[in-house]
Amino acid sequence: RALVAMQVQDWFDLTRCADETASKPHPLMLQQIVTELNIPPQQCVMVGDTEYDLLMAQAMPMDAIAVSYGAHPNERLLACSPCVIVSHFSEVTRWVLS
Repeated sequence: RALVAMQVQDWFDLTRCADETASKPHPLMLQQIVTELNIPPQQCVMVGDTEYDLLMAQAMPMDAIAVSYGAHPNERLLACSPCVIVSHFSEVTRWVLS
């Protein structure tokens, strides 16, 4: 519903949430996504606003980008050693393309 409300549903080939699989930080939802899309975790990046997102990526292992404009403060995000913390989504694109 959130993706439809924001009109971004076409940006995503696949989604998972805790109602469909194991809750974060368990990595099952990421495992299911990479398996279904047939993409190695090393070619993926988790973008998240909570330590649970980042811990889930670590458990894969998969790179993670933390966003500072979400649920958890930077201190909690930094403790999970993301590749980078960004304050705007355009920075995610720059990091991925670099």
